[in-house]
Amino acid sequence: MIAFVISGVLAAALQAAPAPPPAPVVEKPVCRRETPTGSIMSRRVCHTKAVWDAIDVANAAATDAAMDGRRNRSAPKD
Repeated sequence: MIAFVISGVLAAALQAAPAPPPAPVVEKPVCRRETPTGSIMSRRVCHTKAVWDAIDVANAAATDAAMDGRRNRSAPKD
């Protein structure tokens, strides 16, 4: 009889215990080798995929702006 009561109390305690919060998702870093302008030594740079995507978008925009400026300077003037 006592074992039945103890098992019932333990079962109730296990059901009432709150579930642990889920572990936060940690993004794995992605590393690239970069060589700074004017150097022959490359270095390893690590960021998350989201940060690399933002860097790539910014670099593409800067390249497009530079190329547009170059096209506008070399266009014949009327």
